[in-house]
Amino acid sequence: MAILIMYISTAAVLSTPFIMKMGNGYVLRRMQIIFNPSLDPTGSGYIGSMIQRLLSHSQFIGQGLPISGYGEYSAIKLLPAANTDFLLTYLIYRFGWIVLIGIIAIFSAFTMRVILLCKKQKSVLGFLVSLAIISTFAVQCIVYIASNLGFLLLFPLSLPIISYGGRALVTNMCLIGFLLSVFRTGDLVKDKAGVGVANSSHFIQYDNGQIIINLKDHFIK
Repeated sequence: MAILIMYISTAAVLSTPFIMKMGNGYVLRRMQIIFNPSLDPTGSGYIGSMIQRLLSHSQFIGQGLPISGYGEYSAIKLLPAANTDFLLTYLIYRFGWIVLIGIIAIFSAFTMRVILLCKKQKSVLGFLVSLAIISTFAVQCIVYIASNLGFLLLFPLSLPIISYGGRALVTNMCLIGFLLSVFRTGDLVKDKAGVGVANSSHFIQYDNGQIIINLKDHFIK
């Protein structure tokens, strides 16, 4: 109940500015353009409209079909940030939908492998660190792929290891380094006996004004 109250109050505070701006019609207009870029194809809906055109002219394997109405302009010139934020859209148009299938398969296998290794961690800290890192990678991939498929509700993040970007590349490399460090010793180092609520069978407990979450007995075998 305490967690629920905290989340409700936080959501109410964060949504207040959004609700206040809804009254002037700007946010509502932006939302309409996000879900229907054709309402303003030459303005704020240009990127969404161009993504839809490129994807609709893409083939399963190979170069996409020519886009009428743009003369001799290539896809990389028509689509802004084609080498960073919308690299996946360009690759789909240039090489086919097989690129998207391959990327999803690779990152799905990577995520499943890391989750299996997370479950082997004998330390709660190692488990939480590795789970947080793979969650970060998963969110980046989901948001990036969704944005490159035309769902521009959120601004695209970097696609780990693939998209161009100095800070994103360094950050992801550091996260992978932490992940490998945890996996190297996480299945060897155990928590000390008697720490926390390891002997309790309840997942969440309330004790003397504190909320105790027992991760060790429920997630780490």
